[in-house]
Amino acid sequence: MSILYDRNKDNTVEKALSLAERSGILRLCKRTLKSFPPIAVKFNFLDLLTLDLSHNKLTEYPKQLCNCHFLSISNCSHNLLKSLPDEFDQLQNLLQLDLSYNCLTVLPKSLCRLQKLQVLIICNNKLSSLPDDCGDLVSLVVLDASNNKIQSASARLVNLKALRIFKLRNNALQSVPEEWCHLRLHCLDLSVNQLTSLPPAYSEMRPGLTQLNLELNPMQSPPPHVCCRGPSHVLKFLASCRAGTELPWHYAKPSSSSGAAVSSVGRRNQNNLSAATSKEPADATVANSTGVLIAAPEDFADFNGDALPSMPQLTQRRISTVSSGSSSATQLSASAAALQFSSSNSVMQRLEQQSSRLGGSSTLPRRRPATIVTLDATAVDAS
Repeated sequence: MSILYDRNKDNTVEKALSLAERSGILRLCKRTLKSFPPIAVKFNFLDLLTLDLSHNKLTEYPKQLCNCHFLSISNCSHNLLKSLPDEFDQLQNLLQLDLSYNCLTVLPKSLCRLQKLQVLIICNNKLSSLPDDCGDLVSLVVLDASNNKIQSASARLVNLKALRIFKLRNNALQSVPEEWCHLRLHCLDLSVNQLTSLPPAYSEMRPGLTQLNLELNPMQSPPPHVCCRGPSHVLKFLASCRAGTELPWHYAKPSSSSGAAVSSVGRRNQNNLSAATSKEPADATVANSTGVLIAAPEDFADFNGDALPSMPQLTQRRISTVSSGSSSATQLSASAAALQFSSSNSVMQRLEQQSSRLGGSSTLPRRRPATIVTLDATAVDAS
């Protein structure tokens, strides 16, 4: 059965090679290849345009494919490549190269001599640096070196005038070159590194930089509360640092007291309520936070049932004194009762006016209003 399986496998590979010779597209992905098929020497790949060798177990790039001078797209991701042949620089028409998920430890010099390369994906390897040779990739537009072990990157990358997307996520960078400020990037991803600051000169990236990711870094300049606002605020912060001007108030670090507050409005209302309930009255008049006065039983001593005393009259009379040690809960309950009395008084006046309009005498029953008894602090504590 295994012999039959190998023959079927060779037949499918041979068919793919034959099809690539005619169409210019070679697809040998997901075939668990450990080396390029020896049968490929029978075919001519000089006109090859697209190559897909992804998801295999290749440890070397096929040298015989370095003669494909018209090759523009090459996908060798998810393999076990550790290096590239010296002949790789013969692919001068290569535009897109995907070497992600391999075992590269050093970026080959032959790769850096590809003058027309526009997209280079080298993420998920074991690279420790981006050498000076990378500055020779003058046509590069997208460079993704995420998920490596990069500790340093060359300042010569400033020569990549066409670079727009630069990703260095999840590496070991502790600093970035100041010269990169001249790059005209649209996207810069420096997240999950060991950066503590950005050079103030990076404020020059402001015209075109729309995506700046600095999350999961021990940032100090700019601080985290500025980084989370977005690239425009980060670049404005750096511009202020570069010019030596005073930082805007909203870039100042929030204090712990303000962070602990629930809200400014709620805190203000709470302070007003506390001041109103704890303030001792100047004379025998007691008022709550809404301005309603609390009447005492003596104010109704002369009431004979013919006329209700008005609220202005009540305010001029002596009302019961609440000791400074009485609880705020007692005062609040008393003020609520005063509000109830005020509303009942206005209702009775409206009923009298309606009765007089009808031409009849006011025969509405009179009832003595409920008096409000204030309690001292000892009585409240006992209850």
